[in-house]
Amino acid sequence: MRLAGRERLGFYPLPILEAERIRRFLAFSDKPCCALDPCVGDGAAFAEIVSDKSVLGYGVELDAGRPNRRALVESR
Repeated sequence: MRLAGRERLGFYPLPILEAERIRRFLAFSDKPCCALDPCVGDGAAFAEIVSDKSVLGYGVELDAGRPNRRALVESR
C-alpha cells in the first residue's frame, strides 16, 4: 500500500451522492428495525442510508483515531 493509503488506513469514504442512490434501492420495514455497517468510517454515508426514523443504526470502525461525525448507535 502506498504511504498516502497507509496514513488513511485504506479509508476511502463513500460519497454522499452514492449513499443517496443506495438508499433509494432499500426498503426498510415500517416497524422499528436495525442496520449494521461493519466498516462505518466517519458515519456520514451510513447516516444517509439509514435516514429513516424507524431504523436504529449500528456501526463498527476499527480505527479508534478516526473521528466519527455521528454516534455509532443512533436512536431516532
